[in-house]
Amino acid sequence: MTAVFVVVAAALLALGVPVAFAVGISGLAALLADGGIPLEVVPQRAFAALDSFVLLAVPLFILAGELMHGTGMARSVLALVSRVPAGLPAVSVVSSMCFAAISGSSSASTAAVGSVMIPAMRRRGYPAGFAAAFQAAGGALGPVIPPSIVMIVVGHLTGAPIAALFLGGVGPGLLLAAVLLAGGTRAARRFPGGNPRAGEDSTSPPPLVRAVLGALPGVLLPVVVLGGILSGAFTATEAAGIAVAWVVLAGLLSGSLSASGLRRALTESALRSGVILFVATTAYLLAWILAVEQVAASIGSVLGAAASPLLFLLACNLVLIVAGMMMETISALIVALPVLFPLALQLGVDPVHFGVLVSVNLSIGMVTPPYGATLFVACSLSGLQVREVASWTLRPVLLMLAAQLVITLWPDSVLALPRVLGLLS
Repeated sequence: MTAVFVVVAAALLALGVPVAFAVGISGLAALLADGGIPLEVVPQRAFAALDSFVLLAVPLFILAGELMHGTGMARSVLALVSRVPAGLPAVSVVSSMCFAAISGSSSASTAAVGSVMIPAMRRRGYPAGFAAAFQAAGGALGPVIPPSIVMIVVGHLTGAPIAALFLGGVGPGLLLAAVLLAGGTRAARRFPGGNPRAGEDSTSPPPLVRAVLGALPGVLLPVVVLGGILSGAFTATEAAGIAVAWVVLAGLLSGSLSASGLRRALTESALRSGVILFVATTAYLLAWILAVEQVAASIGSVLGAAASPLLFLLACNLVLIVAGMMMETISALIVALPVLFPLALQLGVDPVHFGVLVSVNLSIGMVTPPYGATLFVACSLSGLQVREVASWTLRPVLLMLAAQLVITLWPDSVLALPRVLGLLS
């Protein structure tokens, strides 16, 4: 079955068929080729994939992000962060990190922050390619900074505790932000706008009190979400529902949420959620086929004692970055996790460390050509082609790779905080 699956999937992908459809059709072809497995397995696996309370958090967090964008809550947070005395590239990274902590979406973070910061950087004299590259890197923090939609899917596919994944992403997320801040600020000094205060632009920042009050609902949201999860008051899925209720209430009280805005947010979140959940159904079928064929066990027996956990993680880094370069993030998870995660368990790699490392690698893939999700969004906002920005991505990608190496070699950068708070033994 596996050989048929690989051949059909490769052919479909070469023809440009979307990954989710290619995986689903290839799985069906593999079952037909085997002949001994009833096709009822396909709907059974699809139902099993969606019959998950944890996975319900995905559409709810997406809806919270869409509502934040529609109500202007994201711009309020950006207005507050923009008062920090730092270079505009640094403010871009910090703002993206804050928005990712609220929405959990890298593309939404890049679009919301980049629509303001890329024009601002260009007005201050930064090259358009530089502005787009660092905005793409800042937006790519979304899979690592909790609450992360990618980590929810990782937890759903691997069984790793969502709360521990969220908390494990805090240290790596701050490390990635720190290296981008340092590298971006240093590189910015070569350009005319590299040294002024971030708020010194063609438009003055709002008064401090007004900026704080406007950003307060957005700033408090991740505190409420993560605080409730870590205290045991509610699960990750319940936290997603509370996030939606929080944004709706804030929008109604401020008068920024209209009926048309709510309808638009519901429509957009339904479309995005449908894509992710359809991908999850094909992922379960692929995982089932690989389990039946014992692919991971066969690879593990070949590796044997020759493969150490460190060598395996370094190889995973390369595979996942390439996967993130070539396909959408959730699709990359479908292809990689069913094979890599069982091998990680065989080699004694901690599931939480592995899950966070997966998220870090996919975030790096989002910045790198030819297909980088946040890179495409930043290019569209800057009006440049990907090939025009590709050379500018070298510095932020190298900075992120340095942070990734630290996270790979030092598991406690991920595991220390969950252990301290009693989420891991």
